[in-house]
Amino acid sequence: MGQQPDIIVSVDLGTTFTGVGWRTPRTPIQVVNDWPGSGDRAERKVPTTIVYNADGTLSSWGFMCADDEGVEQEESSGKLRREFFKIFIDSANLAAAQSLSKAPKTIEEAENFSTDYLRQVYAHVKETIEMQIGRRQVTVTGGWSDLMVVFLFSVPTTWTRMETINTFKGIIRNAGFGVEGPMHSALVDLTEAEAAAVATLKTSAINFNTGSLFLTVDAGGGTTDLCLMRVKSTDPKFPQMTQISAVNGVGIGSTLIDRAFVRLVDQRLNAWPEVRDQLPANFAVRMSKSHHFRTLKHKFGEKVYMQPLFKIPMDGVSHNFNHSGLGVENGRLVFTMLEIQSLFDVQVEGVMKQTIEQLNWLSEHGKVDQVVWL
Repeated sequence: MGQQPDIIVSVDLGTTFTGVGWRTPRTPIQVVNDWPGSGDRAERKVPTTIVYNADGTLSSWGFMCADDEGVEQEESSGKLRREFFKIFIDSANLAAAQSLSKAPKTIEEAENFSTDYLRQVYAHVKETIEMQIGRRQVTVTGGWSDLMVVFLFSVPTTWTRMETINTFKGIIRNAGFGVEGPMHSALVDLTEAEAAAVATLKTSAINFNTGSLFLTVDAGGGTTDLCLMRVKSTDPKFPQMTQISAVNGVGIGSTLIDRAFVRLVDQRLNAWPEVRDQLPANFAVRMSKSHHFRTLKHKFGEKVYMQPLFKIPMDGVSHNFNHSGLGVENGRLVFTMLEIQSLFDVQVEGVMKQTIEQLNWLSEHGKVDQVVWL
C-alpha cells in the first residue's frame, strides 16, 4: 500500500464562489473560513473575483475586491474587475462571455485570470494549514515542502474535451498547486456532479442501502449538475457507486438569480432618475453582491425566515432616507415576498424540468426501480 498523505486538500473552484476543505489522517475535515477581507463572518466560500491595477498588476481578490478603491470607477482609475472567468476556460463558452462586461475576452485571458486567482487561494490555504498544524515557522526540514500533500480538484460536467481539462491542469500547476514539494501532487479526477454524489453518499444523514438509486442536484453559481447514481457499497470509509445515466449539466445557477435582482432594482431606480443619479455607480449590481442580499438568497424558503416584506439595507445610504415611490424605508429597500420569490421561480422551474427528464429517462430505458432519494 502506498504512503498515506500528510494532508489532503480539496478545492472547489466555482463560477462565483470558491471553497476549500482539508484534513490530515488524525483530524476531521476542516473548511477554510478565514478568507482575507471577510471580517469575522466565518465565510465558508470566497468570491471568485479578482481586480487588476491599470498596469496589469494584482490589486485585490476575493472579499477584498468589494473594498478596493476605484474599482467602481474603472474609466478614471484604470482598475479592472474580473469574474466568471472559470467557465470560459472552455473555449466553447467563450462566445457567451462577450455579453458579460467583467468576463474574459479570450482563452488566454481566462487562463491568466484563473491562474492569478488560484495563486492567491493557494497562498492563503498554505498559510492557514501551516498555522493549524504548527509548521508555519519551520524553515529547514519538516516544513510545508517536506510534507506529502495531495490537492483534489473537480471539473464542470460540461467540460467534455480533454484539451480543456489539460488546460485546467496547467492552470492549477502554474498557480502553485502540487509543485512546491517533491511529495506534492494535484489531481483532477471527478466531474463536479460526481464529486457531489460522493459527498452525498459519505456525509448524508440518509442511510443508503446497496442497490439504492439516488439523484443528486448540485446547483452552483453558473451551472446545475444532475447525476443519477446507484450505490454499490455502503462501506463508510470507501463507499462505491456506479453512474446510471450520462451526467447532465445545464446553464441554471445563482448568478441568474443575482441578475434578476439587479433588473428588479434597476427597474425601480429608473422610475426615479433624480434618486438614481445620487446613488453610487452600479448601485443595483453592488446591492446584488452585498452580504445582506446573499444572506436573503441563502435563507429564502426556510419557514422561520419567511415574512411578508424583506428590507435590504442600501449600503452608503443614510438610515434617515425614505422614499415611498422607490420603496425605501429608513435606508432599506423593501420587497414583497412575491418579488423575491420571482427571482427564484425560473431557476427552480428549470431544475424541476431537468429532474423530471432524468426520472423519465429511467422508464424510457427500461429501469423498473425508482429513485429512492433526491
